[in-house]
Amino acid sequence: MSKGKRKVTPRSAKFRAAARRLGPYTPEGRQLRLQGELLKMQEPDIATRESNNLIKDAEELKAATAAGLLDPVKDLPALRRVHFDNINASSLSAQDKEGIRQMFADDLNKAGQEAQAFAKRDLEIQNQRIGIEAARQGIEANKQLKEQRKLDIDLTKAKVDEAERAEKVALKARENKEQIAINLGNVGTMIQQAKDISVQDPQQSNMLMNRAQADLRNYVLTEDLNAKQMSVINQMMAESGAESTFAREEVIKARDLKNRQDFAIRSQLLNFSVNHPYDYVEGDSITKSLKDFAKADKEKVNRDIAAGNVASLKAGVDTKLTFLSKTINALPSEEDQVPSDVKVAKSQLQNGLAVIESMISALPDESTKDIAKSITDVKGLINDEDRWTEVVGSGSDRSVEVDEEKYLDMVTVIRGLVFTAGSVLSMSVPVAAVAPVETTGTPQGGNKEEDAVIDRSFGNNTQG
Repeated sequence: MSKGKRKVTPRSAKFRAAARRLGPYTPEGRQLRLQGELLKMQEPDIATRESNNLIKDAEELKAATAAGLLDPVKDLPALRRVHFDNINASSLSAQDKEGIRQMFADDLNKAGQEAQAFAKRDLEIQNQRIGIEAARQGIEANKQLKEQRKLDIDLTKAKVDEAERAEKVALKARENKEQIAINLGNVGTMIQQAKDISVQDPQQSNMLMNRAQADLRNYVLTEDLNAKQMSVINQMMAESGAESTFAREEVIKARDLKNRQDFAIRSQLLNFSVNHPYDYVEGDSITKSLKDFAKADKEKVNRDIAAGNVASLKAGVDTKLTFLSKTINALPSEEDQVPSDVKVAKSQLQNGLAVIESMISALPDESTKDIAKSITDVKGLINDEDRWTEVVGSGSDRSVEVDEEKYLDMVTVIRGLVFTAGSVLSMSVPVAAVAPVETTGTPQGGNKEEDAVIDRSFGNNTQG
């Protein structure tokens, strides 16, 4: 941005000046003064030429965006990234950097929502194309079966319903987050009012403090709060003179979310081992367990094909579809379910892909080549952690954290692959072939008509 000579007036000074004009002890004046003090906390303790330039650049970027001078997709993300990089590279203290960053974060993020929406729509279209292509190949291979058409329609409807449900959940979460922020702001005003009159009217001040504490406790009991909101409530409780252990409860909740996916995968592997050649070993890692299952399952499928055992093949597919369903349910669907630890978050995404790979490993390469390529592409996205993490702070205070919104976009991609894998699996055993054809067959190989149907469905992937 250009460097002009215009003097940078602190944003907080505008609110304080407005409060003086309205009267510092009027309700409106107190509200403006409180807002000015909150902004002042974000401003540098000592204004320097460097800090003033950073603030001025942000104001100009915000104004240019509002005036429609910047392309929200091509220009804004790059300029916004340069602005935050300039803050990180400055010689200001970590506290001043964070204050300037937070001062304009909401405005710049709001301006970038259109760009994120474009990218998200492109990603959803790509997922739909993957699913549609897999469904088309399955229908062409089994077009003589009318039941498969119904399956495809049901599957497409399920994907649309899931997308609508996810959008409703996300919308509700955003609305709830905004309302909680408003409510906490009102409580903060109440606490400030109580402090302002603590000398003149101690009784009224105590009553306001008690009401504020009661409101905060009620939010904890009735609202589904995330870790950041809990941290704000803890600070406000301390400011009102009350002790709180709400943050400790949030840590326990995060630990339970971390273990949920691990338990879902291991319990399904244990269920498989009951009527399957695969033997579940409790001490093995999830990655090793899934690889061992895939190897044993491929051998079993080959034996069932050779024996013409369509019923066994159908039962195996049904169990795998249940496994995939459990995998979806174990993935995060809301921001407060996203692991805060980058290593744990990455492991969740990798485990989801590992389950999909193991469930389709016994199918012939011809029917899984497209989804296999998609899985490889998604692995690359997961390994590129910059796509779903964000850097906070700098120097000794620098840390990498999970970006909840981008992480949930990655989960959406994996959900699309789960639905595609379910489609390929469902089409691998023809519905009409489940009822055995009543003809005389050989004792070891089944009847010839049944064998022909299996070969068309799975492909002749047996040896010899």
